[in-house]
Formats: sequence, structure tokens, C-alpha cells
Amino acid sequence: MQVRPQQLNDALKRQPLWVLVFGDDAFLVEEALDKIRRHGQRWGVEERLSFTVEGGFDWAVIREEYQSLSLFASKRIIEINLQQKPDESGKAVLQELTQHPNPDLLLVLRGPRAEKGITNAPWFKTMSEQGIYLPLYPLGEREFPGWLARKLQDAGFKPTPEAVQALAHFTEGNLLAAAQEVEKLALLHPQGPLSEDDITGAVLDHARFDLFQWTDALLGDDAAKALRVLTRVMEEGTEPPLLLWALGRELDTLLALVTSGNPQGELAKRRMPPQRKSLYLAAIKRLSAGRLRQIGRHLAWLDQQFKTQDGRGVEQGLNDLTLAFFPGKRPALPVIRPGYVQ
Repeated sequence: MQVRPQQLNDALKRQPLWVLVFGDDAFLVEEALDKIRRHGQRWGVEERLSFTVEGGFDWAVIREEYQSLSLFASKRIIEINLQQKPDESGKAVLQELTQHPNPDLLLVLRGPRAEKGITNAPWFKTMSEQGIYLPLYPLGEREFPGWLARKLQDAGFKPTPEAVQALAHFTEGNLLAAAQEVEKLALLHPQGPLSEDDITGAVLDHARFDLFQWTDALLGDDAAKALRVLTRVMEEGTEPPLLLWALGRELDTLLALVTSGNPQGELAKRRMPPQRKSLYLAAIKRLSAGRLRQIGRHLAWLDQQFKTQDGRGVEQGLNDLTLAFFPGKRPALPVIRPGYVQ
């Protein structure tokens, strides 16, 4: 059956034999998988096998593992990460598994958003009808507070709407940052009622925006947000040389992608979370090599200004460079100076 994220825990209590988790947001997928694994532990699972389906994958391995008995435990989880659609051999094996289910094994398939080519497959229909199908979609501004409220409730809190809104505002829609703040809150505050003042006292006073949140915002599509994060980073006392270094590193990566002729292949060489790779791919759609080189020249000039002019003008220069990452955007904030526009 198809379920929503908030229904997953109850659905898992029925001890399904198949769980399908498909979505493009890597954080939400991992969050769901963590819940499934915890359920498996309560079910008695002590062994977990993981396979990644890429070019040339041997599906016979899945058949053998699914049909074999565990040497170490009576119950197991097999996770299959579908980096690409199952080929004919894969479809045949998955269909075979639906015809001969193993009651001592939980099969979990994960992958990007499932298109009709997958959802219409006989094996998918059987597994989704008899097991669990959890489609996951990126959270928008409206959905984020609801997700955050459930996150707090799972941690044992009973937050007021004002508390949820305060934490949502602070974490700027960043799922990872929000999850980390909930974990901190669990250490700093007893379970139970949670007010806006509790959030302010226990979380906001201890939390820090770092330069990597700024660079993530630069790669995103919200110029106003990028400026807000930069302001907070500087208020936290982050030194300009560190900010300039971080910006230079992002420029080097973006230029390498734009000039490679194969951004996907270039990213595959670099070790980073899938969500961050998606940010880079989105950024290079709006940033040309010429514009990136222009930003680089101004970055070098700003670095020289900092070294020779006692840091005067660096804050405004960082604001200008931040806005230079958003061609055509004109938020109701400082605008890009003419020298930064191509």
C-alpha cells in the first residue's frame, strides 16, 4: 500500500516483506531508511545486506541471497539501491521474488522518484500492494513546519505552533540543520511541552551558522536567503579570510563542472552527498563560465583589499559577490553593483 511519511511507523508494525522507498531528496530517503532499520531491529533483524545496482550488476546475487538462509541470524534485511532502472534480468528476478516471498527477510528497495516505467512493472505493483510504497517529495515551504513538528514529536516533545515556527525560521528549511537542532534540543531540554521561549533559550543561543551553510545557499536559488545566512555567519564572528577561502573553493568546483563538458561525470569523481551534487547541477544552469571567472576576479581583488586596507569594504564586497551568484535576481536588499554584472 502507498503511505505518506507520517504513516510509515504504523505501516511497519504490520511487518511487511517488501518496502519501496523512492524520492529525489537524499535526506528524506535516509530518514525513512533509518526508521525501517530500527523497525527491523525490533523485529529481530541482526544482519543487513546492501547492494547498489549500477551498470553490469549481477541480479543472480540478489536471488541467491534472498533464497538462502542466514548463517548469523534468523531474520535479515536486504537493501537494494537502484542507481538505474532494473534491466530485463533485474525485472525477472524481482518478479520471481514476489512469487516466492521469504517470511524471514525484509526486502527494501530505494531509488530516485519512481517513473511510470517502474511503477507499472508487475513486480512493483505486487510489492507496493502487498508491502509498503513510500514516495518521497522535496519539502516546500508549506510542508517544512509539519515535518519539523513530527520530528520534534518523535523526539518526545509536544511543541506549540509558535515553537515549531521559531525553529523552522531559524533553520531556513534546511532538513539536516533542523534534524541536528532537534538532536541538540533533546540533550538540552526534557521531553514534554515545548514553547517558543524554550526554543530560543535552548537552541538559538547555542546554534551557529557556519560558512558551509552560506556556500550551500549560494548554490541554491534564493538570493535573499543567501544574504541572510551571510549576515548571520559574519555576526557569529567568522573571519573574512575563511569566507573568501570557502567562496574560492566553490568557484573552483563550479568552473571545473562548467568547463568539463560532462558535469555529471565530473561530479562522480568527487566524494560528496547526493543532495549537494544536485545543488551544483542546479547552480551551473544559471552561472556561465564567463560570469564565474568574473566573480573570481572580484574575489581576488577583495582578498587584496582585505590584506592591504585593514578589511575596509570586505562586508559590502561579500554581499555583492553573494548577489553575483544570482543573475537577474533583484531582492529588496542591496543590489549587484554594475561592475559585477556581465
